[in-house]
Amino acid sequence: MTQTPPESSPTPALSEQATAIVAARFKIVEGAVGMVELALEMLSKKGIVDLDEEKKAAMVSNLMVVLCGERGAYISTTEGGDIGVPATLQATIAARIDRLELLSRMTLHFLRRPCVP
Repeated sequence: MTQTPPESSPTPALSEQATAIVAARFKIVEGAVGMVELALEMLSKKGIVDLDEEKKAAMVSNLMVVLCGERGAYISTTEGGDIGVPATLQATIAARIDRLELLSRMTLHFLRRPCVP
């Protein structure tokens, strides 16, 4: 009479996988937090932008989503509709420039003028 070995439970393997996934996620978040801290510090030191606490919180939230999020895991929370996409790269850049504040648009306009010796 032969005995069949007891079924091995997949639980230990799954537990090890889960532990590895959590550890990897922790490393990702730890790195992302460091990057966000560095970004805020550099922006402050260089005086690039002055952020109040609300804008800082929004920036931190956005950066953490981008740095820690999974590719393809983003779901729109609004109704989809027709999305207009400019036909050319030049039209795309022009559309982005149109969204800038007046001073920024004026700066770009000034910079693109040819230099006169």
